[in-house]
Amino acid sequence: LHVERVALHREVTAYLTARLSGGKGDAPVDERTGADLARHAYGGGEWDAAVEHGVAAARHARERWSSRAATEHLDRVVDAASRGGITLTPEVIVLRASARRDIGELDAARGDLELAITAADASDDPAASWEARYELALLELQRSHERAGPALEDALRVARSWGDPSAIARTLNRQGNVAANRLEVDEALALLEEAMAAGTDAGDDRVVAETAVLLMVTHGLAGDSASAWEAGVEAIATMRRLGDTVGLVNALFSSSMIGGEHSYIDVACVPVPLSACAAHAEEALRLSRALGWTEGEALSSRGLGSVRSAQGRAAEAVALMRDSLRLAESVGHPTHVMRAHV
Repeated sequence: LHVERVALHREVTAYLTARLSGGKGDAPVDERTGADLARHAYGGGEWDAAVEHGVAAARHARERWSSRAATEHLDRVVDAASRGGITLTPEVIVLRASARRDIGELDAARGDLELAITAADASDDPAASWEARYELALLELQRSHERAGPALEDALRVARSWGDPSAIARTLNRQGNVAANRLEVDEALALLEEAMAAGTDAGDDRVVAETAVLLMVTHGLAGDSASAWEAGVEAIATMRRLGDTVGLVNALFSSSMIGGEHSYIDVACVPVPLSACAAHAEEALRLSRALGWTEGEALSSRGLGSVRSAQGRAAEAVALMRDSLRLAESVGHPTHVMRAHV
């Protein structure tokens, strides 16, 4: 019976591959088909194919911000690699770590990242070495800013040694964000301005937009609401130009909080009407729902709830915050759950 099952799985794998590509076997596949191919290749003991299609399915899942599905795909990939004696690249290990981090499996994610760092260093791959360290820093940020500090310094060291301006800028962005959360605003602004210069030199519009979002938040913390709003407008425009909907949602959310979060700045000092902040939050919520991005919807609901609170519309604010909490709990995102409770 086992032999028959293996043969059947192999027949299905061959059929799906041929049907997708007209017999050529090289056409791109969507997540569902990739997952089917990976499952049947796994059942047929075709370990290389199981790894290839499983990784592809996981990447698709991450693109739609379904980290739990990505983790499930990659768990099977790791098992298939083990059975087939296949060495996974550091990038694949980091991919699983990132997905695990997003669903709150922090210890497991850290184990993956430590393996990825060792593998990347052994292969003398500076890009992979930096990426693994950068992801480790992001993980530590979910625990505490104190723990993230050394990880960010290590990532910046590798980025500077590698000489990649985009990697340098992204790491400086995270350091600036940590400094801002410690309310060390002058240090944060200096780090972010250096990041902006590096991103601009690299011609990396995405990094420039991400830096603009962080500058927006940091200027807000400093009480410079005019500069905060200006940076937000720049970030939103860049994300629209790039067609980055997820980045646009984050930029819209952050700009809405200029008027919606009393811990950022005094709402009375905001140089734009709260209606403009509300419009940004409403657009972020619409886009998140259109994407089917639950984490983004949780974030945007909280943003709009905060603005409604500042507008004195308490009942709407409470309903939106409850929506945010429910959505955050549904995806197991600890940071969003905590923020919604607050």
